[in-house]
Amino acid sequence: MARKARKQESDDIVLNLEPLKALLRTAFSSKALPTLAVLALLITAFAITWSIRMEPQSLPMTERWALQSIENNIKTQISQQVLQQYPNLPPTQRDAEVNKQYQAWFEQNKAQLPVIQKQLSAQYKEGFRYTEENGKNYTYLGDLDSYFWLRYARNYLRFGMTCTHVTDGECRDSYPLAPVGVPSSYNPSLHVFATVYLYKFLHLFDPDWPLLPTAYFIPVIFGALAVIPAFFIGRRLAGNVAGFFAAIVIALQPLLLSRSMGSDNDVWNVTLPLFIMWMVIEALEGKKLWKRALFGALAGCFVMVHAATWEGWWFIYLIVLFGLVADVLYRAFKYLVHERKPTVWHDAEFRLAGVVLISFYVAALLFLLLIGKLGVGAYLHIPLSAFSSSGVLDRAVIPDYWPNVLTTVAELNKSSFLEGVGQMGGTLYFFVAMIGLLLLLLPRKRLDWAHVGVLALGALVSLYLLNNTKTKLVTLALIIVPVALAVLLDLYRKGRDESHLTTAFIVLVWFLATVFAMYSGVRFALLMIPAWGIAFAVAIGRTHEWTVNYLNEEFSWSKLWTGIALFFVLA
Repeated sequence: MARKARKQESDDIVLNLEPLKALLRTAFSSKALPTLAVLALLITAFAITWSIRMEPQSLPMTERWALQSIENNIKTQISQQVLQQYPNLPPTQRDAEVNKQYQAWFEQNKAQLPVIQKQLSAQYKEGFRYTEENGKNYTYLGDLDSYFWLRYARNYLRFGMTCTHVTDGECRDSYPLAPVGVPSSYNPSLHVFATVYLYKFLHLFDPDWPLLPTAYFIPVIFGALAVIPAFFIGRRLAGNVAGFFAAIVIALQPLLLSRSMGSDNDVWNVTLPLFIMWMVIEALEGKKLWKRALFGALAGCFVMVHAATWEGWWFIYLIVLFGLVADVLYRAFKYLVHERKPTVWHDAEFRLAGVVLISFYVAALLFLLLIGKLGVGAYLHIPLSAFSSSGVLDRAVIPDYWPNVLTTVAELNKSSFLEGVGQMGGTLYFFVAMIGLLLLLLPRKRLDWAHVGVLALGALVSLYLLNNTKTKLVTLALIIVPVALAVLLDLYRKGRDESHLTTAFIVLVWFLATVFAMYSGVRFALLMIPAWGIAFAVAIGRTHEWTVNYLNEEFSWSKLWTGIALFFVLA
C-alpha cells in the first residue's frame, strides 16, 4: 500500500510548462513585439555606448600598438638586410621581398609572438597608468580640464566647498592667479557633487576606492544616459530606427567622446539639452492640456539642472525658448491667414502651443530661483544679455579695457562652417542631417511634388555650402532659404499637418545658433551635436519608413522582415 502511494506521488510530480509557454506567447505576441523592439534597441545602444566609453580603463588599443611596433621593427631589420644584399633592386620589388621574408619570419615565430606582444603591450599600458595607495593600477584622466574638476571634488571632500578659502564671504580659489586667487565660478557645481557622492557611494563597498577613477565614471554614466532621450526623440519623430540612430550617432559622436573621455563637464552639455528637448517634444505631442503643462514644466526643471552644471546654460535655454516663441507666432499668423479673424485664441493648436511656452518659461524661472542661480530681473533680461555678450569672444580688449584672455584659448580660436562640418563627421553626415532638418518641416507620410522640389533645392544648397567657403551671414542665409520655402508650403495648407513643425523650429534655431557660434570658436561645435544627431536620425528613419511602406504596397513584402533587413543595411 505504501509502495503504491509513493508511486502515485512520483506520478504527480510533473513539470508544468504551461505558465512559461503562456508568458512566451504574451511576450512575442503582436501587441508585445513593439515594446520588445524598443527595449532591445535601447539596451543595445546603451551597451555599445557603455563598452566604448569604458575602453580607456582596459586600454585594448595597446595590443594593436604592440603588434604594429613588432611588425615595423622586424620589417625595418629585414629591409636593411635586403638593401645590403640587393642594393640595385627597385623599391617595388624590394618591398615585395621584405613582405615575403616577414611572412616567413611570422610563420617561424608564430608561437612566441603573442608572448612578445603581451609584454610590449604591458609596457605601453604602464605609460598611461599610475599606482594608487591601495596598490592597484588605474588609468590617468585624459585631459587637463579633468584635473581641474578632480581638484574641485577633492576640495569639497576636504573643506566642504570647491574653493580653497573664503575671504569676506566670497568663495575663492587660490590656485588660479596665485597667490591672489580668483572667485570660484563653480561653487556649487552639480558635476562636482556627482563625483563626490558617487565616490562616497563606492566607498560603501570598497573603502580603498580612489577619487580619480570615480571622476572618470561620471562622463561614462551620463554619456550613456544620453542614449535614453536621444532614442525617444528620434522614435517620436521618425520611428524606432531613427531612435536607434539618434542614440548611437549622438552618444558616440567622436567630438563628444574626445571631449569627455576624462572627467570634464562637457558631457552634461549634450545629455542635459537632450533631456530638455525630449520633455519639450513630449509636451508638444501631448493631446491633453495637463500633459503639455507637465512636460513643459519638466523641461524647465532640466534647465535648472543644466544651470547647475555649466555657466553657459542660457544658450540652450534660449534656443528652446525662441523655438517655442516662433511656433506660437507662426500658429497665430497661420490662423490669421486662413480665418482672417484676430481671435487667434480660438485656435486649439495656438492655445496648446501657448501652454507649453508658458509652462516652460515659468517653470524655468521658478526652478532657477529655487537654486539661487539668478533673480527675476536677471531672468527677464537673459535674451538681451546673451545678445550683448555674443561678440565678446572675438574682441582683443573687453569693455573694461583689460586684454581678453579668451582669445588665447585654443578651443576658442575662430573657426568656419566647413571646419564645423568636419567636427560633425564630414560632408556626407552633415548633408544627411541638413536633409533631415527639411524633412521635419514636411509631412511624414506622403510628399507631393512641391515638397520634393523643396527637398531638391535643399540638397543643392547643402552641396553648395559643403563645397564652398562662405561668410557667416551668407551661410546662415543659404540654410534658411529652403527652410523658408517649406514653412510657406505649410502656411498655405489649411488644417493640421503631419510634420513636426515646432520641433523643426527648435532644431533650426539650434542649427543656426551653433553655426553662428562656431565662427567664434571651434569648441561650440560640441553644442551642435544634439541638433545634428536628431536631424541625421530623422533622415535615416524617414527613409526607412518610406522604403518599407513602398515595398509593402507595391510588392506585398512583409513590413517586419523588410524593416529588419533594411535596418541592417542602413546600419
